[in-house]
Amino acid sequence: MATFSDDFQQQPARSRVAAVMQEFGYAGSLEPTSIQSMLKGGDGRLDEQAVADALAMMAQTTPAAFPGINPAALQPDQVAAMNATLAAIANGGHSVSSGGIQPVSDGSNGGVVGWAWKVVLDVFKSYQPHLNWQRIADLLDHPAFLLHSQEGFYMLAHAYRYGAGEQLPVRAVVGRKWNNEKGQLSLLKYAVLAPPEVFSFAASERKVPPVEGLQVRTLHTHAHRHTHCCIASAGPAQGCLRPARSVP
Repeated sequence: MATFSDDFQQQPARSRVAAVMQEFGYAGSLEPTSIQSMLKGGDGRLDEQAVADALAMMAQTTPAAFPGINPAALQPDQVAAMNATLAAIANGGHSVSSGGIQPVSDGSNGGVVGWAWKVVLDVFKSYQPHLNWQRIADLLDHPAFLLHSQEGFYMLAHAYRYGAGEQLPVRAVVGRKWNNEKGQLSLLKYAVLAPPEVFSFAASERKVPPVEGLQVRTLHTHAHRHTHCCIASAGPAQGCLRPARSVP
């Protein structure tokens, strides 16, 4: 059985669905019939809160390829392994090889590392096709929410886009101050690091121009400039944490 985040274990999920999924672990997400059984074994409720809880639980318990290591310090072979892991997560928790699509595996835990989240989302969408995905994004603000890795953010971002048909809303990340500030900071930390094809701040409704005299070379990419301007605009106006505050 997988070892899950202590933060999530200390805060019971608000929905029975997420709790049952967590109990079964990664291998339970491989087959649609398993997910359907989990839904039946839960409280039978699959609303926006239940889906938000399930997404949060999967994101928090997605294993990191190199936990505790600064990505900038990774060796070339580790970078390659990290990229392969992120690609597998983007592919729904499965890797693509000459033998076809296979679960990401290290030979343990039923042959699965991480969640087969596309299988989970397909069952959720067939079970409840009229979910309000904007509401789901807002309901990520939960006392137990806390991301621990870039892999977890990738899983959350790709799963949300798959379910909603669009990226996780910028407004949900920085448009307001969350009740769970620590959870919001963890989401923002990895959102800023993500490439624009995974998450972009460019769609923010409110931006401010860069500070006059700021050396543009300090903002390394176009995406980072959008990020900087978006956070500067949304943060103070909405009571969010100021961009100058460090993220643990």
